[in-house]
Amino acid sequence: NVESDPDNPISNGEMSQGQINEFTFVRDQGEELKNGSTNLQGLIKKIVESDHFIESVFGRSDEYSITVEKTFSSVEKSFASLQKCAGCHQAGSMNFLSNMPSVSDSCETKKTYLDAFINTTYPLKKSTGSLITKGSSCDSVLYRYLKTANCGNTFPPSGSGRKWMDTDKLPGEWDQSDTENINKIINQQYSCDN
Repeated sequence: NVESDPDNPISNGEMSQGQINEFTFVRDQGEELKNGSTNLQGLIKKIVESDHFIESVFGRSDEYSITVEKTFSSVEKSFASLQKCAGCHQAGSMNFLSNMPSVSDSCETKKTYLDAFINTTYPLKKSTGSLITKGSSCDSVLYRYLKTANCGNTFPPSGSGRKWMDTDKLPGEWDQSDTENINKIINQQYSCDN
């Protein structure tokens, strides 16, 4: 066993806990790349975002103060908005969001899901039209149920309880940027690059 080998710097005390943590981080990232759970782009992103990378450039964290600002791609923003719908639409009779990936999944996984989502036909039990009409937001039931979509509807489309999904069902959780993100999904205006 390498861990109990007296010549191993981890087991013989030659490495500090910080060095062991850095070693473990690098080893784990290599395993993820090797087993395919991340790609090279994802690996580089994780390394650059890690404290280990920042410390290799600036020194130990107790010697500086750095604020790391994370930017999110349009896929991640659009996915996060769609995920707000999952509380009601991931299971049950209106489950058009089943098998939705986790927020911690890669951007590429989320993009693949969004691509499949807009290319799937979903049966609607209480509304007329299509859940998604690619390239036509106001013809998409998903978008017309959002009061902030401004599709000219005075009332929600016919349906259970005639409620707006954004202002009646998700008050305080939904804002105009979420509506814009749903519009981007319908019009396929999302990528992992921006």
